[in-house]
Amino acid sequence: MEHTHEAHADRGHEPHAARRHEPHAAGDTGTRAAPGTDTVEELLREQSRLLRELKVRAGDPSLRTIEKRAAKLFADERASLPPATQSTLFNGGYTGLNKLVWLVRALMSWDRYGKECAPPAYGAAELDPWHERWVALTQARAARRSHRAASARTAATAGPADPVDPPPPHTHPADPGPPDAPGPPASPRPPAGAQPRGNHEPPPTAAPAGTAPPPGPPAPETGRSPAPSAGCLATRAVAHAVGRGHPMALPPLEASDLVVAVAFSPGGALLATSSRDGWVSLWDPVTHVSAARLPTGRQDATTALAFSPDGRLLAAGGPGTLVRLWDPATRAVTGPPLTGRHGAVRAVAFSPDGALLAGACEDGAVRLWDPVAREPVGEPLTGHRDDVHALAFSPDGTLLATVSRDTTVRLWDPATGAPAGEPLRHQGAVVTVAFSPDGTLLATGGRDTTVRLWDPVTREPAGEPLHHPGAVFAVAFSPDGTLLATGGRDGTARLWDPAAGRPVGRPLAGHQGAVYALAFSPDGTLLATGAGDRTVRLWMTPVAARRMTGDGPAPSGPARTAGPS
Repeated sequence: MEHTHEAHADRGHEPHAARRHEPHAAGDTGTRAAPGTDTVEELLREQSRLLRELKVRAGDPSLRTIEKRAAKLFADERASLPPATQSTLFNGGYTGLNKLVWLVRALMSWDRYGKECAPPAYGAAELDPWHERWVALTQARAARRSHRAASARTAATAGPADPVDPPPPHTHPADPGPPDAPGPPASPRPPAGAQPRGNHEPPPTAAPAGTAPPPGPPAPETGRSPAPSAGCLATRAVAHAVGRGHPMALPPLEASDLVVAVAFSPGGALLATSSRDGWVSLWDPVTHVSAARLPTGRQDATTALAFSPDGRLLAAGGPGTLVRLWDPATRAVTGPPLTGRHGAVRAVAFSPDGALLAGACEDGAVRLWDPVAREPVGEPLTGHRDDVHALAFSPDGTLLATVSRDTTVRLWDPATGAPAGEPLRHQGAVVTVAFSPDGTLLATGGRDTTVRLWDPVTREPAGEPLHHPGAVFAVAFSPDGTLLATGGRDGTARLWDPAAGRPVGRPLAGHQGAVYALAFSPDGTLLATGAGDRTVRLWMTPVAARRMTGDGPAPSGPARTAGPS
């Protein structure tokens, strides 16, 4: 393949062979990994080390310089190497083969003195070690996933200590959900001037369904006092119940109307919720006090919420083609709204670096904005033939996943706006999507009652579909990626082990309407669920149980400060 680029004026001062091979020695060093001989982590560390060496040999160019160089050299390949992708690779992350090869070839386009030279052609022999290493890594990842699934099946066959309950027999005919969209069903509005029920009201005397664990066999007496880190008897009892999969919820938050979206701020100090009546509410998830109510100027549901990665912006979308942005600290609207073209904005998501805000629209298009400049970025992404219900950026920002009522899941390169391969498919409308924190899994759920897991790089299914009774309206991964939560029409949220493809504990039952929204807290100890019964419930997760007894690691997220992050 021919590549057009500018050659450096001094490249004729040294022989081509020396110019080509000496700076590229990092690509050939080390033993070529054979599938199954190294762990995934070892292979990633080795790849990271070699890439760093290659970068130093190229004169240690900046990530922005590499990005520009790749775009110039490989324009005919529509190469996209944003700094986030490079950072992922240099720090031991996994990406697709194309992005790895683009980075290697770009780094090989500088000689040992940092002068520009011709990069190796696509498919050149000197790229073979990188290709073989990537193949070995991809095979090792697949083998690890298969091993985890096999181990889980073996453990299940041996008999779990606490069997999973069957799905609850009750349904919610009064809250059937809409026929064609994940949004809430129509119901009468509250009287004019009515205020939402506040949390100052005394809690109900009866515990919500599923919040009290059934009695279990007593622990054997040892004659020794528990370790101080284990906490008091009540703490240990709660931790034991949650750890064994018994649902346990805190008192619910009372919303002004049916809840259609929930989102934690990056630091976990705020929980944002939106309702069908158009209000966005901010809560303290610890005290359950309503911190603020943000008017959207709408009389219809605000169907989408997202905090920016730094917590300084809160975006909300809904009917009217508008996306409004607030400062969560001041509760003030920050500038004019972002506007689309036609139809409601059903979902919003910030890129991991906060440079882009994506909106999913009911006209089948996806729009990108610069949230600071308030300007559109590029042309709308078109390809879906019906409403786009949800979207999500990959953790490294190199992919944008969108799902639609047209039964497809599409992946895009947000830097170029180009589709990343052919669409993936469900057997019905797809209404929710989420990437795992490490970017190795993509979860999609819809009206065919399945949650499907995909490898976003190979675009192949990662195991068998998970079956949630009834239509699935929401999915979310825990921050450590060990849990996947699903919520749907049956009024429950469920936890799954995404590696093994099996349920974890009992269904989280307590809502009296369909569960439309899910969000894990940044530290992974709470799961927020928003539903058609006008409540938001906070459930303690197995991570919370480990923290209570001192068995879990310290929170990995940012420490909570006095600010509203």
